[in-house]
Amino acid sequence: MDSIYRTLCFCQKIGDVYKVFYGHAIYWKLTSLDYVIKGWKRKNVQGDIYVFFTDLSNCDAITQFLDEKKVEVEANSKKHSLHFDWEQNEAAFIPNDSRGGENDYKPFISLCSNASYYFSDVENEFIDSFLREKKEVIARLEEEYFVPLVENTHLLNTFTVYTPVRIETSLKNIRDESNILTGFEFHINDVFNDYQECVANFLLSSDGKKKEGDFILSEEPKNITAEFDPDYMELTIKDGEDVIFEEKAYFLKSIRVDVRVESGSIKTSGGTVATHSSSSFIVGGDND
Repeated sequence: MDSIYRTLCFCQKIGDVYKVFYGHAIYWKLTSLDYVIKGWKRKNVQGDIYVFFTDLSNCDAITQFLDEKKVEVEANSKKHSLHFDWEQNEAAFIPNDSRGGENDYKPFISLCSNASYYFSDVENEFIDSFLREKKEVIARLEEEYFVPLVENTHLLNTFTVYTPVRIETSLKNIRDESNILTGFEFHINDVFNDYQECVANFLLSSDGKKKEGDFILSEEPKNITAEFDPDYMELTIKDGEDVIFEEKAYFLKSIRVDVRVESGSIKTSGGTVATHSSSSFIVGGDND
C-alpha cells in the first residue's frame, strides 16, 4: 500500500443511524515511518456521540458516501450506517499564512493543502445550542483528535477531503567570517521529489527594502544575496500555472523581557510598602 485516505467521522447516534456532524479524509502517501489502521473502528466518546475512523486504500468508499449521502461500514464486528446530508461543495487551496483566518483550518499546520468541502448551511441558533449541549464531549473530541470545532464553527456539518502538499520550507541567514549578513539560503524539503521541476517565486522585505526572485526546486544551493535582514517573506511554488505551495510569514527578530522581583517590604507611616528590583533585556537582534 503506497498511500491511504485517513478517514475520521464524528457522529451523533439517532435511532439506528449515525449522523455525521464532522468528517474528513486525508490523502497521505506513506513512508516507512507511517502506520496503517486496518478496518473501521468505532468508539463511543460519551452518550450519543461516536467516532468512526479508518485508513482506506482508495477513495471508493468516500465517493460512495458523498454520492449516496450514506455508507455502510463494519466496525467492531457489527454493521453500521453513517449518514451525511450535504447540499453544496467547493474546492479551495489552503496556504501557510501566519496571519491566520477564519476558514483556514487544515489537519497539518506546516503543510499547504488542497481541500474539497461538502457541507450544508446550518442556523447559528442550532450551532450554539449543539455546542452548549455537547460542551463536555466536544472538548474531549478536540483534545483527542485535534479538530477545533468551537473555534471553527463553520466546520460543523462538513466533510472535507484534504490533499496535503508534501513540501516544507525554511530560510537561513548566511553570514561571512565577520558575522556580517550577506544573504539567505532557502531549504526546500520536497518529501517525495514530486515537484523538482516546479518554480518558486519569493519576496523578502523590511522597512521598504525588497528582494524578489525565483528558482527551480531542483537547483542547489538556493542562495539569495541581500544586504538587509527581512522581517517578512512570501514564497509561492507553481506547477505550471497551478499554485501548489504558498507561505506568508513574519520573522520575530528580538524579544524584550522585563523582570520585576519583590524582595521584601518596609513599614512607613503610610503603611507597608513592598520593595522590589527590576531589569530588562533583549534577546535577539543586534543585542544577542
